[in-house]
Parts: sequence; C-alpha cells; structure tokens
Amino acid sequence: MIMIINTFIHKNKLNYVHFGKNNTHKTSSAKASYKNSSSWALKTNVFAMHEAKKDIKENFRHASKEDYKILTDKTYDAASKRAKWFNPRDCKVYYIIKESQEKNGQINVRILTQSGKFVKNAKIKPKTIVIADKFETEGYAIKDGSFEIQPIPRISHGEIVSRFAFVNNPFANYLHVKIDKDTQPFEVMKKVKKLSQEQKIDVVNFSWADLIPLEFYDDFKSKKTNNYGKIAQKIISKEFENDTEAAEIFCTINDSAMLIEDINTLTENGIKVFISAGNGGRENFNLNLLGKKVQGVGSLDKYGHLSVFNSSKINSLVKHFELGEYNPIETKDGISYTKTGQTDYICDTKKIFNLRGKKASECLIDANEFKKALKAKKQSSIEFYEIFAKWVDEEKLLSGKQACQLFLDKKTHQYDDLYVTVGNWIPYKINTDGNLTPYYLGIYGTSFASPIRAAKYTLNEMMKGII
Repeated sequence: MIMIINTFIHKNKLNYVHFGKNNTHKTSSAKASYKNSSSWALKTNVFAMHEAKKDIKENFRHASKEDYKILTDKTYDAASKRAKWFNPRDCKVYYIIKESQEKNGQINVRILTQSGKFVKNAKIKPKTIVIADKFETEGYAIKDGSFEIQPIPRISHGEIVSRFAFVNNPFANYLHVKIDKDTQPFEVMKKVKKLSQEQKIDVVNFSWADLIPLEFYDDFKSKKTNNYGKIAQKIISKEFENDTEAAEIFCTINDSAMLIEDINTLTENGIKVFISAGNGGRENFNLNLLGKKVQGVGSLDKYGHLSVFNSSKINSLVKHFELGEYNPIETKDGISYTKTGQTDYICDTKKIFNLRGKKASECLIDANEFKKALKAKKQSSIEFYEIFAKWVDEEKLLSGKQACQLFLDKKTHQYDDLYVTVGNWIPYKINTDGNLTPYYLGIYGTSFASPIRAAKYTLNEMMKGII
C-alpha cells in the first residue's frame, strides 16, 4: 500500500492491503451455479467463490501411491509438479501432474480427476505470462504520513504476485518486467510492448492502480487518451486548490494515458492483459482499466463475497474475481501464504523470529533509546516511532514497556489487534503472558487476485482440446 495523496485521488499504488485482521464484512455474492453461467469468466467466478469458502484439504482416495505423494507434497518445489484446473467445458475439477518436458518445450502430463483417478496422458504447449511488478524488497518506508511495511519478511511484492501465478499454473513460461527506481509504472508497458516484438507473449499481469473518483468515470469513459489532459484540468479546478497536489494529479492522469496507449497496442495484437481493480473502495475506479479489452480482476474474501476494498465498476470494468485475502502460516521449512498449505517462501523462521517466547518488556526499548538506534543506523525518519506510538495511544509518545502494558490490557483498551516490530521490522504479537510471538500479517488486495486469474486463464488456453 503506497501513499494516498488525498481523499479523492490515489497516486500509483500497488494493489495490496495489509495490517490487522482480514475483512469479514459480508457483501452480496452472485447466486449462480457453474451450469447456468454462460461465459468462462462467470463460471470461473462461481468456482472461485466456492473455493474461497473451502478448506485446503483434498481427498485423493482414487490416486495411485505415486500420484498421491505428488498431490500431497507440501514442499516449495511441489508447486512445479502439479496444477489444479477447473474445466469450464464440463464444469469439473482436474489435477494435472507433470511427467517430463520435451526439447521442443511441450510438457507431458497426467490428468487426474479431483479424487485422483487417472483420466489420460496428454501433451501441453506452454504459453508465456509476463509479470510486470515491483520486485525490490523494502523493509519499511515512510512517506507523507503513510506507513508501509512488507507483509511477509524479506519478500517483494512482485515475488508474492509471481508465486500466486505460479502455483495456479506452473506449466507456463514466466517473464518478469520490473518496476524500480529507474522504471516508472507507466514506462513498464513500453518495456512489455518491446518484449512482445522480440518474442511471443500471451498474457500480461499488471498489479498497479491509478485510482480516480468514480464520479468522474463518465468523463473518461469512451474518451481518447489525448483528451485526458482536459479532463484532468476539469477535476483539478473542481476539487483542488493546492498547486502541488494538482500537479501530481495531472501527472498521474497523464502517465496513465501513456500506459493505456501501450496496453491498447498489446491487446490489439491478441495479448490478454489482466489488471487488478484497485483497493480504494467502490467510490474509486482504476483508470488503467479503460484500456481496450483489459481484463479487470477484483478480490473475494474468505466467505466468497466481494471484498469491500474492491475499486472500479463491477461487471463493467471488473468481470473477474479470485480470492484476494490470505493469512500466512508457518511450515516446516518456511512460510505458506497461498492457501495451499505448501511452502511458498523458504526461510528459517527461527532466525527471522529470534525473539519468539522472550519477554516483551525485556526486548522493547523506550523512546530515547529508539531514537538513538535510528540515528546509529542513519535512518532519517524519526517519524516511524511517532507513527508506531500513535497506534498505541493516539498522539502520546509511549515507551516500549508502556506500549507492552497497553497491549496486555485488553479490557480497558481497544488496541489488541496491534503488533510491535523489533530489529529489522519483524512483526511480533504480545501474548497474554507478556511474551513475544510471531505475528503474520494478513495479506490481502486485488494484486493477489489478478495473477491467479491470469494464470488460470492461461492454463485453460493450454488445455483446450484435451478434455
């Protein structure tokens, strides 16, 4: 979640939200079944709604010993050997197991039913998916009062997005186009466009949003991008008095116009472009979804309902939905965050959470010590501690030990959802005994729904004509 400029327009932000518990607000979900849904998108939406509410456990009672071992393997590499496929043609679930890959790139697979029964052998030809995202790992950042911390220790947003795509289609070829300090988001599609001229690209996933108030949707709808400048001026004159904010808004809309032009070139050449809906709520829409034939993807919560943070016009700009709210868990060799139960990130959690079980009162430092530590590390933003303290008790600056007491006193304070960060900003929860325990932040946002749908679409295309 990158900074919010103001209450009206959100400047370029990666579409993930974190902190606290996942949203459990129950919004209305589509009352549909697989068979009465006419399109692949609708059928897959209904399937995703059902899957969101299910436990990850599967019953492979008809699988052979060899297949059962592959299907139940929870190690990191297991994801490269299998895929779960919802076939919209017969509305059934199949599992695809990789056997080998030929020199020409084709993959030999075994196709099983949902219970593991063998169906047939087949050859599939990989398609290419481009993940355009931010792959820089950032521990934390402070910008204009907005606090940002990566939801899982030492993993970039792009790596998380890529993993969601990979576990849903490990048989595709993946290319990464990176957003970094030298490449702005609007420039990324130029790189993708150039890449598409050099090699075959089938699908692009782009988890980035330029959010505009929904009240201005009609001003942009069906307008050519060369008219965006005039529309920007209209918005600025209506909503803003601050010249700096106005300039940033104008640049945002101008940048989006250039991005959309490149997206149009890609889609006109037959490349499917999936873009996340954005996390600014339904009062906003993602301007980038106005590109021709863009596939907008929104998020579902764990109840199979539409997540309340979804932006953009449902059924108009956004027609695809996948689960976008996840709670990471520890595994034997790392962390799982894709609801598969398998390891998605290999790490030594004992080393990462090296204060597990220790007394919080002995580990946390007071305000003066904290500031000295920041200065020693040449960190420029003392505001980090001020923000941390505000979470604890509004605008009062409290010491670590006082903060610890506040966490424990749940009867008189409403801060029991808060957590502290120690050392390299690794989050801990303080339990009722006053000890530190690892606190895995929920990761949720349309960023994670979009790569899943892009991967599912690609796998479905690869499986056409086989079943």
